[in-house]
Amino acid sequence: MRTIAKLAAVGSLVTFLTACESIFGSYDIYDQDNPSLEALEQNPSPSIILSTAQGLLDGWRDQVGGGEGSWLQDLSCFGREGYYLAPARTILDEFDDALVPSGGLGWGNTYANIRTINSLLHAVDSVGLMTDQEKEGVRGWAKTIEAAELHRQIRIQDAFGIVIQTDQPRNAPLAPIATKAEVFSYILQRYDEAMTHLQNAGSQFAFQLSPGLAGFDTPATFLQVNRGLKARAAVEIQDYATAQAALAASFIDVGADLAIGAYHSFGSGAGDQLNPISDPAGNKWLADTMLVTDAQLQGNGEVDLRVTTKTAVVPPLTHTGVTSHLRWRLYENPTDPFPIIKNEELILLRAEVNLATDAGLADINVVRTISGGLDPIPLATWQAMTQDERVTELLYNRRYSLVWEHGHRWVDMRRFNRLDQLTGPRGPGDRVFDMVPFPEDECIARDYQPAGCSTVEGFRTVQ
Repeated sequence: MRTIAKLAAVGSLVTFLTACESIFGSYDIYDQDNPSLEALEQNPSPSIILSTAQGLLDGWRDQVGGGEGSWLQDLSCFGREGYYLAPARTILDEFDDALVPSGGLGWGNTYANIRTINSLLHAVDSVGLMTDQEKEGVRGWAKTIEAAELHRQIRIQDAFGIVIQTDQPRNAPLAPIATKAEVFSYILQRYDEAMTHLQNAGSQFAFQLSPGLAGFDTPATFLQVNRGLKARAAVEIQDYATAQAALAASFIDVGADLAIGAYHSFGSGAGDQLNPISDPAGNKWLADTMLVTDAQLQGNGEVDLRVTTKTAVVPPLTHTGVTSHLRWRLYENPTDPFPIIKNEELILLRAEVNLATDAGLADINVVRTISGGLDPIPLATWQAMTQDERVTELLYNRRYSLVWEHGHRWVDMRRFNRLDQLTGPRGPGDRVFDMVPFPEDECIARDYQPAGCSTVEGFRTVQ
């Protein structure tokens, strides 16, 4: 895929929904014919629709970020997974300062991509010369990405909530900030709407997907990804019955390679982009040294395999009082893919669903032994463990299996009320934030009324 046109998204979400104006960023649409967003909205054709549908993957991929201020680096820092220690950096505000309304971490890209999705869905409804199955494929694909984008964003703002009523005229009143519960309800509903579309989309998509989705590039197989993503969202609100049903329809397989899954692809070709968090030299992105300290040991006395397969020792780098000697072995090559969701995560999601039963142990032991090289937990030991001890074991394996992917550890520690257990990297005085404020432009348009326009200081929010 090649980026042909970069359309300026003038205005934040409030500009998309109202007449308030501000500068919010840009987003990519892949299209061989170089159409504008206006062409999609005012004079759609099958070629414009299909190339825009393909381009949504790039907007989704852009969320991987890279560099100071990206959502991935901030969430990983919040969760004490690793740090961006590039020499040009001046401050590590993720644990040093109060968080004030600024960029919202991904907010601009999220709603720019969703604006394109809304326009695309309207265009599909009105265009001719496309079969019903082709249209259903576009709808199922687009709604899955919309739900995933909103899920990533609510993880960042959490109890502050976010906007979900995005499909409104530009001169409409400001859309309300939905509560966290309302957001998750909408996300799960959107995944299910997408499922229905995908089930009616025939055997093939009418547009091409990236190599990272190999094996999941038909409506039927991409539906398995959709179900896995829904399970991720359901588990985070402890809707375990919903998660269990979704997992059963996903690609979960304890007998398959744990790395099998859907990935964002990167490339060095013209118009493509390299993985923005690739750092082979280990002179920018470094892992938290507690990954070694906290790791369990294999039977031979060596550290958990996930430490040595995912990090490597380099000369120590110190910045703003933070020191690390561990570079990431993940994404060593600038064209290495980034996981959207993988089999290993699905197994750990099911382990959480069944944590109160012996079935939870079976899934945890699959991950422990294969990924970590650790001895399995005996059944008698598991049965003697308290639920809190089982949660500790679950979170340990999620930490090491999913490190440096989606900021999972910060979200996990928050949802189990364990943020106070996060320490370092400089000492007990470092702050641990529980959520991120809205962008400043959003707050200005709303007269700083929502709670998300407060300054976040440690575990406290103050006006």
